[in-house]
Amino acid sequence: MVSSKFKMMISSNIFSPITDTQGDEPRIIKNVILINDLDNEHYSKIIFKINDEFWIFSCNPDYDEICFDISLELPIESSASKKILDELISFSIGNIWAIISEKNYTDGIYLYVYDPSIINASKFIGIFTMIGIGSGLVYELNKSKIYEYLI
Repeated sequence: MVSSKFKMMISSNIFSPITDTQGDEPRIIKNVILINDLDNEHYSKIIFKINDEFWIFSCNPDYDEICFDISLELPIESSASKKILDELISFSIGNIWAIISEKNYTDGIYLYVYDPSIINASKFIGIFTMIGIGSGLVYELNKSKIYEYLI
């Protein structure tokens, strides 16, 4: 018999800013900006320009939790240190997954990245992973084919 304590459903409301306003329109990456205004090698924000919106990922340092918001304006100061990730521009974001801890914190995010221009073959580019740690965000683009099945 399975104990009732294991029947708990862990959920996250991290994606509540995403609505059906885009419908079936592809979520095309027009820019990716990494912001480092911290005193370390981690990023305070990772901003994706998706179509005409800015998807802003940051980290709550008290809980190492990823925070997410959407804006129509680029929310950075001109003095912030910026890095652009050119390798993702023109690709699209498919499915999105939250990495949820047993304490119900959103510790990370997976973004499925694909090439919408490819026809009759795998469109998979990779999984863009962001993890929140107390001193900011870290990321990687994993192109391992095992992730291609996460659709």
